[in-house]
Amino acid sequence: MIKQNPKAYFRHKITAYATLLGLRGIEPTQPVHIGVDGNVEYLRAASMAPGVDARGRLSYELSSRLFRWPIYRHAFWLAMLIACAAALLYVRLMREIKIIAILVVAAVILFFASYLPTMISSDFRYLFSVIPLITLVLLIIFLGSGVNYDSLNSSQEA
Repeated sequence: MIKQNPKAYFRHKITAYATLLGLRGIEPTQPVHIGVDGNVEYLRAASMAPGVDARGRLSYELSSRLFRWPIYRHAFWLAMLIACAAALLYVRLMREIKIIAILVVAAVILFFASYLPTMISSDFRYLFSVIPLITLVLLIIFLGSGVNYDSLNSSQEA
């Protein structure tokens, strides 16, 4: 397909990545699934029946209220990651802490980039694992940048 119609191939890749990031809505990558569904024979062998119970419906009702929030859109977290990377260029941190934060940012950028070649959109849920890492970098930036390291070093030398 790449040789036959490269424009269509790259258009498809961009569209698929936009869908993965939630730029085209979160319906294709619904973040909350409830109930039991699947192969009837397997479910019967596991003594399970397909369906949704009251607790599942309540869980979906409560969580679906957050679907309009940016937390379920991976584009929001990618933008936060880019903001963190930019902030790390300017914020004053201990050298070791800054290196750790830069490595975490680099790892998360590579993780986002790893979806480009394969574009397995069903694996969108794995992108939720970067949220704690981005939050960690945010904490490092906001909590670590207010420390006066010169005064710490001079008090340790005394």
